[in-house]
Amino acid sequence: MVPVLIVGHGGFADGLRDAIEMILGGTQEGLAALALRPEEDPAELAGRVDAALTKLGVKGNGGAVVLADLFGASPANAATSLLERRPGLQVVTGANLPMALELLMLHDTAQAPELAGIALERGRDAIKDAGAVVREAYARVQAEKQAGETG
Repeated sequence: MVPVLIVGHGGFADGLRDAIEMILGGTQEGLAALALRPEEDPAELAGRVDAALTKLGVKGNGGAVVLADLFGASPANAATSLLERRPGLQVVTGANLPMALELLMLHDTAQAPELAGIALERGRDAIKDAGAVVREAYARVQAEKQAGETG
């Protein structure tokens, strides 16, 4: 199993973990969440990320996936700062619920690099303009209805 660590600002990581556990049905093995607290020095977060990975059972070159909220922000930077000592670590930014769910459903069957790629793909695929999709579907139904009435 590839461990998954979610890192983010404030309540983001805990909220994402809570949503995952609600949907997947309870505490998920191999999943942890860490928050950058407002009063915390971002430099301290790298040590907490390292400790959380160790607690998840990740050793040295071992694989794990870190989902971070924002590219270039302190939580992602804390994780990427560990790459020299933890080369098996995959850090994916722009964390969202669809990518996290996909990772948790597959982390028993794939390796960390593959999971990172899946997370990127699933995360991008899940971004939609829901209003535009519904309006388009509604317009098709209306057009079919009108065609049926005149035909």
